[in-house]
Amino acid sequence: MAFKQILGITIAAFLLDFATGYSLSSYFALTPATALFQPWTFITSIFLHGNLLHIFFNMFGLLMFGPLLEQKIGEKNFILLYLTCGILGNIGYVITSGLTSTVPVVGASGAIYGILGALALLQPNLVVFVGFIPMPIYIAAIFWFFMEFGNGITGSQPGIANFAYVFGLFGGLVIGKILKNKIISKGHWLYDQN
Repeated sequence: MAFKQILGITIAAFLLDFATGYSLSSYFALTPATALFQPWTFITSIFLHGNLLHIFFNMFGLLMFGPLLEQKIGEKNFILLYLTCGILGNIGYVITSGLTSTVPVVGASGAIYGILGALALLQPNLVVFVGFIPMPIYIAAIFWFFMEFGNGITGSQPGIANFAYVFGLFGGLVIGKILKNKIISKGHWLYDQN
């Protein structure tokens, strides 16, 4: 399963980065001011994390929702969605930070929110807990969008790339819609849509 490979690579990268005093991040984090000259950082930064809590929450999200989505869309589509939404999240960060920003970003949040967005389209009635309140994932996706967008506009969470979350979520919704249409048009919907 692809989610296990992504999990393993991400944990290995974090441990290596931590063991070397975050030297990997100094080369592979995404910095808007240098992003156009270092395009690989749009991908490499997805697999790096700033601290233990950062990687814990992102990998918890991957473990909770990744297997479910991968079962629905297949391994290749899952990898494509994960990377695409991670890259879109990074593009969102660069656009909203400005090309002169020297503040680097790392993390898989855009990719994780992409998974959530795709599930909101493919399995909208899946129940998730937001602050211990159960709700269908499509309602949670709307809540997450407005929360992250609002926090990004107000700057109320310094050090958090809120627009990376928003762009990743949007990417997941779009890809989820494309995949849903493709699956239905082929008459191959094999899984319960609820």
